[in-house]
Amino acid sequence: MNIRQLRTFIQVAELRSISRAATALHTAQPALSRQIRLLEEEFGDDLFERSERGVTLTALGEQMLHRAADVVRDFDALRTDLSRRSKEVSGHVRFGVPKSLVESYVAPALTEFRNRYPAVSMLLIEGTTLELREQVRVGALDLAIVSDLDRSPGARMQPLLREPLVLVSHARDELRMNRPVGAPTVAQHVLCMASRPNILRLTLEEVLGRRGFVPQVGFETNSHVAARILIGSGSIYGVTSYSSIAAELEAGRVTAAPIKDAVVAWNLIATPLKDLPRQAAVLRDFMTDAAAAWVKGVRWLKAGAAT
Repeated sequence: MNIRQLRTFIQVAELRSISRAATALHTAQPALSRQIRLLEEEFGDDLFERSERGVTLTALGEQMLHRAADVVRDFDALRTDLSRRSKEVSGHVRFGVPKSLVESYVAPALTEFRNRYPAVSMLLIEGTTLELREQVRVGALDLAIVSDLDRSPGARMQPLLREPLVLVSHARDELRMNRPVGAPTVAQHVLCMASRPNILRLTLEEVLGRRGFVPQVGFETNSHVAARILIGSGSIYGVTSYSSIAAELEAGRVTAAPIKDAVVAWNLIATPLKDLPRQAAVLRDFMTDAAAAWVKGVRWLKAGAAT
């Protein structure tokens, strides 16, 4: 006995005719009759009483019909459930991100991703572009956000977003996001910055160098916490990406101004060693859409940052 035989039996019982059931099932009548006979042989008794007007269920057939209907219904429900589950996105993703993007963009986006794809688990790694690039290259990460500093041969890369570098100071300063500052203004301040070869540091040096200036770096740290405390105290200025101080700026704890011609571009890169797993490809597309939405919602980025 199999599920096909049960479906055939139910159809014959409902139509009370082997010929009409054969037509409905697009099956030759002899073949359908043979399936019914096989069922009857398996149960050792007739399931139908046959006459010129058609067929009617025997007592065994009546009992069989109720049980068969339950079995077919459960089978169809199971198949639907398994089919739905096979279409759900699931699996594990190893994702690398720069620290500066976590608070404003990455963390909110991943919260929404988790709500939408609860069957996907994730390893989230923070690092510099150089660190993340290497982990992607050797296959330790499926996907990473890196800056334009990255030129990984063979890596699959797509643009994500662009954002300005900003000069940052304490809340009492006169810096404003609608008043960009030039190289001379930046060069006159002692700065707190990340150590080289950080992409923000290299970008600032290049922008100031084109105008004949060199940044006065008085404090080097890769700690965002230390940099925030120093800058917030008013003892020193900082240069960083907009995303890394967006929350502080919104809360009024610092002031900032975009630096003219200083922009950092972020890209998504994927491991070149194998096909990108489905769950990682879904994350890539989701983060791209989230970046577009984030930029759209931040008016300071609309003019200079696009995905």
